[in-house]
Amino acid sequence: MTEFIQAVRCHRYAGLDKMGKPISTPDPLSEVLRLEEIPAPSCSDGQVLIDTYYAGIQYPDTLQAQGLYQMKPELPYIPGMDVTGTVKSVGAGVEHVNVGDRVIAQMSIGGLSSVVSVGASNVWKAPPRIPLAKCANLGRNFFPAYHSLKTLGHITAGDLVLVDGASGGVGMAAIELAKAMGAQVIAGVSVPEKTSLPEAACADRVFCYGRDRDSYRKFKTDIKQASTEL
Repeated sequence: MTEFIQAVRCHRYAGLDKMGKPISTPDPLSEVLRLEEIPAPSCSDGQVLIDTYYAGIQYPDTLQAQGLYQMKPELPYIPGMDVTGTVKSVGAGVEHVNVGDRVIAQMSIGGLSSVVSVGASNVWKAPPRIPLAKCANLGRNFFPAYHSLKTLGHITAGDLVLVDGASGGVGMAAIELAKAMGAQVIAGVSVPEKTSLPEAACADRVFCYGRDRDSYRKFKTDIKQASTEL
């Protein structure tokens, strides 16, 4: 007997016309997304089947549903790149997680589904003391931030780090990780209204680079001054 699950599927791109060209004002996503019942995924070798508790929704998900992201899945498709939940079953060769484990998973599409099948290399155990609801966007924000700081930047205690776009998800993650690594952090935001976010993440200095040349010149001057003080 076929088992069915619930999933949100995108049936057309909200930001493209019938010829596949961008339109000036994308349609509301509510017009292109539908909650549907679909056959449940299977758990193949090297895969992990997860009961989804939470799915992270971020800017790339919106762009993708509008047809404006670099990857355009074949329609209809299930949006969603990040999920948290518990392991339902594991395929042959999977050893680092077991049935019942709380996990974080990443995928290119498919997250807005009550059950997902994910390659084992993209599944990790969730931190034991952090609620799964708070882990749903962990991978998409903290993984690239860590890669930039540690793998590419080799940040260590005492370094000075400039985080641009500091009020966004990756920017906030970069501030928190850089501070945890012992670095000093200068944060940049586009408008004054956003300064409170990096301040709350414990950035040492927060400046606004604005959206005009004069604001950006002042931003560079502020950075130079702050770098001599920190």
